[in-house]
Amino acid sequence: MKLDATEDEDEQRALEEDIAGMILEFCWRAISLEVHKLLSEVLDYIRKTGEVYGLLKFGQMIERTLCPDLDGNQAHLRRIMADAIVGISKHQLWLAETTMPHTDLRDGTISRDKPTRDTEETNAVTTQGSSASVVL
Repeated sequence: MKLDATEDEDEQRALEEDIAGMILEFCWRAISLEVHKLLSEVLDYIRKTGEVYGLLKFGQMIERTLCPDLDGNQAHLRRIMADAIVGISKHQLWLAETTMPHTDLRDGTISRDKPTRDTEETNAVTTQGSSASVVL
């Protein structure tokens, strides 16, 4: 898949989001595996040594990292990654939207032309609602 193979900015953006989502998903899975492995080792150590205070400190560290405040960029990146995890391709959605006939809801006519501004806004709301919610 070549990013510069298209001249349409919307298609370019959709391809970029798909690729970024795949990269983020790969990194997330790798980091999660490492954290899970290290967490098991730390808990085994705490159980063996009886360091209850260490367990309390460990719990406090985890609690601080569970719900970070997300600014707009972080939330957008999480949405891109969540879409990649569940297999939603923005590029495939874009291709389907540009090749599918568009119905004008005002008069019921169907057109194969590019969507008008009104239908683009309607499709944007519909497409945004399709993003999956994944707890990361």
